[in-house]
Amino acid sequence: MLNLRLLTYLLPIILLSACNRHVTTPAGNDGYNYTPTKPTDPFVYNTKPLDTVPVVITSPPDTVVIVVEQPRVDTIVINNTNTITTNTDPFAQAEPWMRPTPGSYLIAKIKRTGCYGTCPIYVGAIFSDGKAFYYGERFVEKLGYFEGNVNLVQLNSLIKLSYQNSFYDLAPVYPTDGRYIVDLPTSTIHFNSGINQKTVTNKGNAPEELSLLQESLHTLLNSITWMPIKY
Repeated sequence: MLNLRLLTYLLPIILLSACNRHVTTPAGNDGYNYTPTKPTDPFVYNTKPLDTVPVVITSPPDTVVIVVEQPRVDTIVINNTNTITTNTDPFAQAEPWMRPTPGSYLIAKIKRTGCYGTCPIYVGAIFSDGKAFYYGERFVEKLGYFEGNVNLVQLNSLIKLSYQNSFYDLAPVYPTDGRYIVDLPTSTIHFNSGINQKTVTNKGNAPEELSLLQESLHTLLNSITWMPIKY
């Protein structure tokens, strides 16, 4: 009888002691990856295996700068096989007295006709192999047929000038309305970059870009050391 009373008295104490020894999982425990580290702290919270990494959205800059590079030609490919060889433009051909290297093509050509005064009359041409040809007819320092050479830097400068002055976008003839003064000289100029080619005739009222190209080509021809040739 005494033992039964003692057991009844001790049972609540035993149950309370067992509850105190039970360790409750810490706040935030939702059943994912809890790893025991030591007896006094049996559960440590780890990240979920499928947790997604937060995406950080950065604000756009206040100013967006767009850089557009203009077309440029840095190097001329000598004897470019991609050049159009079936050119039907008669002015874009070598004159009969010119002797370019086989396989080379015309880079630039200019021809100036006379006027009622003493306007220079001549024709000059430069080819992709660096050979240059000149014929002075009247009112020029050198009369007759000549041959010379230019270097690659000079060739590239010509091609760059043609693009910088939008030569390939010009009209084929100036003035565009056909009303020109008969007394003025006519200048015909041709450029071939190996990519684009065009012939433009100037009978007056031409844009400044065309006049600059004519003057640049004229200056280059005057700087060449010419050797006379027979024809």
